[in-house]
Amino acid sequence: MRVRAFGALAEQDLQKFIEAKFRGLPTPRLDKPCGRDKLGNVVCQMHLDLNLGHYRLTDHADPLLMYQQFPELLYVFGVTFHEDIFHGNELRWCHAWQHALIWEGCEHHLDNLNRAFGDLQD
Repeated sequence: MRVRAFGALAEQDLQKFIEAKFRGLPTPRLDKPCGRDKLGNVVCQMHLDLNLGHYRLTDHADPLLMYQQFPELLYVFGVTFHEDIFHGNELRWCHAWQHALIWEGCEHHLDNLNRAFGDLQD
């Protein structure tokens, strides 16, 4: 992952984020699960089912560190931007990032994405 491209602060904050997650402490910046809007309404069931979360790497809204959190695993897999993953792009984003995601138990979602948007070339 190329967090360094976003500056030394983002790189340092990544380490603090991981430490906080493993210790069960609050993270230094905004950290929340994906799939719900500000009011708590479900906007993307697939994001909820995949246990997707996003974390602000800086004091600004972007970039977002993307991760999946399971009881025994914190899987940090990429950096993205709000405009790419939200505002109606939730499913297309999952389709484009499908090779980076853990789909165990959610294979039906992956099948639906590939039917809707086509198979990705490896």
